[in-house]
Amino acid sequence: MALSFNNCSTFMICIILLLPAFSFGTENYYSKATFYKTSDGKGTPTGACGYGEHGRYVNDGLVTTASWKLYKNGAGCGACYQVRCKDEALCSNEGVKVVVTDSGEGPGTDFILSSDAFAKMAKHPKLAHMLFPKGVVDVDYKRVSCKYGNLKIKINEHSNYHGYLAIVPFNHGGYADIIAIEIYDVKSYKWIPMRRSYGAVFDLANPPKGDLKIKIQIKEAGACGYGEHGRYVNDGLVTAASWKLYKNGVGCGACYQVRCKDEALCGNEGVKVVVTDSGEGPGTDFILSSDAFAKMAMHPKLAYRLFPKGVFDVDYKRVSCKYGNLKIKINEHSNYHGYLAIVPFNHGGYADIIAIEIYDVKSYKWIPMRRSYGAVFDLANPPKGDLKMKIQIKEGEKTKWIHSDKAMIPDYWKPGSIYETDIQIP
Repeated sequence: MALSFNNCSTFMICIILLLPAFSFGTENYYSKATFYKTSDGKGTPTGACGYGEHGRYVNDGLVTTASWKLYKNGAGCGACYQVRCKDEALCSNEGVKVVVTDSGEGPGTDFILSSDAFAKMAKHPKLAHMLFPKGVVDVDYKRVSCKYGNLKIKINEHSNYHGYLAIVPFNHGGYADIIAIEIYDVKSYKWIPMRRSYGAVFDLANPPKGDLKIKIQIKEAGACGYGEHGRYVNDGLVTAASWKLYKNGVGCGACYQVRCKDEALCGNEGVKVVVTDSGEGPGTDFILSSDAFAKMAMHPKLAYRLFPKGVFDVDYKRVSCKYGNLKIKINEHSNYHGYLAIVPFNHGGYADIIAIEIYDVKSYKWIPMRRSYGAVFDLANPPKGDLKMKIQIKEGEKTKWIHSDKAMIPDYWKPGSIYETDIQIP
């Protein structure tokens, strides 16, 4: 039976932005790109990421400055994007893979490419001279893996062995952002946080002497932290949500029924999507995966007419995801000896998870976990043994705690493992 929106108290009007459908997958976005000139067509040694001369030649000079939302105050440095211009007469279907080495934007642009990278978007090198006069072009883009080897650490030239250390990590894979770095002090047995000086540069006054161990905190692509699970949840019928629906991560996992208002093209039922990321365009509340966008069509054969419109008026309402029991995934960056990060998923979708606590049998106390980002909760030095948890949820204006008498996470848990609980969240 088709879902009725007429009597829904959460009925609202919004705009929906297309994630274009082409061979890169389901996480594509629409924007504009332009270019900047250097003497050799490659990058710049003075970029906002702090790569210096390395910034000129990384990825063979196929680099870009990124808009503020992609630069992320430096956390976006080193990210790789596949960028494809939309002029079918001039541009190839593959586009160009670029690395973020600087920050900058023009009117409506997310990328200012090196001239070598801009030319690479052309269908053939001989067509590049026709691409440059356009100046600004419409593009599709998505974040991709850089496919590097091991991470490298450069000691910034302004470092001083006697009292100041500044480092620049690079060659990271590109899917994840580096958001924090700490150095271990063998004398105090403590990890010392470094400061993000600017861009990709982290520094520390009076660093420890001797060989230095470091640990790096990363944030996976997808603001909810679902990782690979985020690609396949709900058969790929997923969405990025505006800030008001993302709720600083509390909205992760929520389900919405979304129906576009073009009666000639769109079905009455619409599509049920799950929030796995954060993002919005002008006036939009949802950025759907291309599979989900196509699903709104009245008939699959009409989907090709839906995509060119790009932005739609829609109705939406929050609905139940109709899952079974809650599941807990141990984040891959967890360490049994000192750090636990978890990602709850498969909750019903009507209620938001707003807090999680773990029971310590030694102290007879509940220990609050921290919302690290999105749906990821973490805790340093977690208790050993089987772990009981309680989860605080909010449904409407009411909050309550849900827990089980059974342990939700077994002793000797392993990073990457998924454990099914015996509770259900509405």
